[in-house]
Amino acid sequence: GGIGMAEKSIFWTTGTEGDGANPYTEAEVVAWLRRTFGSGVLYGYGNGLVVSGTSSPVRIATGAASVDGFPYESDAAVQIAIPTPAANTRVGRIVVRANWSARTCRITRIAGTEGAGPPSLTQNRGSIWDMPLASVSITTGGVITVTDEREFAHFTTQVVTENLAN
Repeated sequence: GGIGMAEKSIFWTTGTEGDGANPYTEAEVVAWLRRTFGSGVLYGYGNGLVVSGTSSPVRIATGAASVDGFPYESDAAVQIAIPTPAANTRVGRIVVRANWSARTCRITRIAGTEGAGPPSLTQNRGSIWDMPLASVSITTGGVITVTDEREFAHFTTQVVTENLAN
């Protein structure tokens, strides 16, 4: 710690000893994870939450992510139906959405507007945080084009590289 900062550690079983005598909050844990990993897909874990498909439903592969500091994991593929538009091509997004009121992170489709570009992400900490996986364009004929929008989680601080194996 520095001047004016008390030392503290977290993830101890709460009890009467050490830092476990002072239970930590969800906000402290999530802030620590956000500081460490930011927001993004965990590279190389499962099948990387890749979105695929050329017709509805699209498939989101297994994987894990840090969604604004909240750990998310899916050990089975998720399918999301993409409705066919009536008059013009529609672009939507597939995200992992952290929802503070529901207290969940879930794969979610954000519907776009026919004839318009992809819808905006909502990123309001304490309410809704959308971490993008892909944009999904669908024609009036039901043909889907998936564009990967994943970003990968990484240490948010500087990483010393001289001791890394080649």
